[in-house]
Amino acid sequence: MKRSSGMGDQELLEGLRLLAAEKEEKRKRDPRHTAKKSDLWLVLEGDWGGQIYLTIPWDQIGPKARIKTLHRELDAIAWPSNDGGALWDLYDPVELDGKPEDGYGGGMGGGKLEDALWMHSEFDEKVRARARKLLDL
Repeated sequence: MKRSSGMGDQELLEGLRLLAAEKEEKRKRDPRHTAKKSDLWLVLEGDWGGQIYLTIPWDQIGPKARIKTLHRELDAIAWPSNDGGALWDLYDPVELDGKPEDGYGGGMGGGKLEDALWMHSEFDEKVRARARKLLDL
């Protein structure tokens, strides 16, 4: 779990790309990984992990994604009183002896790890459309 305070959209995206590349290298050497596609999901959380906002397979995020902006907007909707409670993770369930079907544990029901964008039911279609745009899907 990480906080992205002090980073802009491009800096966060570049940092995530480097982290994903490191995890992919580890994955290639780990016999537990049998899938040909990546098993990494970006997870955005609020309320210090008390609510999972969204999960999305890392390889679906576009090159012009504005993750930090999206995270701030979701935080303002769901937890406007929690300044700084936004967290993110680049999650590999196999790394923790799990599988995608286990989901991502967290408050308010956790999050699902699906083959597409998953968002908490609190967010309406307008917010979901904005998320797809900011993730450059």
